[in-house]
Amino acid sequence: KGTTVISVAGNTGVSSVSYPGHAPNVIATGATTIRGCLADYSAFGRGLDLVAPGGGEDAALAGPQCKPAASGPGIVQLTLTGVASGTFRKFGYPNYDGTSMASAHLAGTAALVFAALRESLRRDPSPEEVEARLESTARRDGGLEDVNLYGAGLVDAAAATEP
Repeated sequence: KGTTVISVAGNTGVSSVSYPGHAPNVIATGATTIRGCLADYSAFGRGLDLVAPGGGEDAALAGPQCKPAASGPGIVQLTLTGVASGTFRKFGYPNYDGTSMASAHLAGTAALVFAALRESLRRDPSPEEVEARLESTARRDGGLEDVNLYGAGLVDAAAATEP
């Protein structure tokens, strides 16, 4: 229906992208750590389109930037705390790890790309045009070359939105 759909690759840590990320016309997002390494929980393999920051520990796979024994910070998120008590009256900034954090980064970048392309094309871009721009501007250097682990690479919002 003309909408760019972003989804998680999954937090399984195996070579199998989960649905709905594996579905056709969906951009599946894997997660990287602070060192730009695939996160140990992130799904990878066939169907992985891009990666984005997700926090956590490095996977013991490939890339000179990876340090599997080293832990890393999560992604800080403003959220309601006290959920268990049912009060919902206080906000906090907990750290989370996951492909959900990564897909939020990619969805925000996709929205910026949509706006930039709309400006330059003078029409709404198609989901295929948005995905092509995200993939063609993704970072593939510094250990991010393995398509099986990183898809088209690490999303780069600055490069993706340049005129």
